[in-house]
Amino acid sequence: FPDLSLVAEGVPRLESRGAPRRHREYETEVIGNGGFAQWYGDAPKMWTPEPSSACVRPTRETPGGTTGIELLPPKGADPSQVTQQIQLEPFFAGAHVTVRMNACAYEPGQCVLAVSVVAKKTEEAFHFMKEHPGDGLWSRVTIEMDIPAGINPHLLNISVQLRPGATRPALATDLDAVLRK
Repeated sequence: FPDLSLVAEGVPRLESRGAPRRHREYETEVIGNGGFAQWYGDAPKMWTPEPSSACVRPTRETPGGTTGIELLPPKGADPSQVTQQIQLEPFFAGAHVTVRMNACAYEPGQCVLAVSVVAKKTEEAFHFMKEHPGDGLWSRVTIEMDIPAGINPHLLNISVQLRPGATRPALATDLDAVLRK
């Protein structure tokens, strides 16, 4: 027998014309080794220390005794930093980004969480920074930002920096970055 359910008058129909559709939200964590627990030689895995691996070392002087990093005061004009570079797909144009870390610094304006988004082809960069208060206490440093909708995002660079002029180390752990769209 043929199935007439699509044409028979007594079969209930679902109406979808004009019904509002909810945009699905996509969320992903993009940082690897954000707790700095894994090391390869003298550098945290998945992170690039600059100017060299001599500017960073592991520490357990963190809340709860978990692993973190200690950034040592820079010896020259460049900051001591660790950076992770994440490749982005065009889908993430217009996405919301939340980047957070726990940090402890003893000098105001010296320890910085920095995030930049680099556009494909134009290499135009959008920079966001947030300083730790430098009060010697552990604080949650957070950057909330939106990737501009009109660009083709290519790279997301996330850095923990200790600026030139710092005379005391800074500590960081529990770094995460979440993209939502």
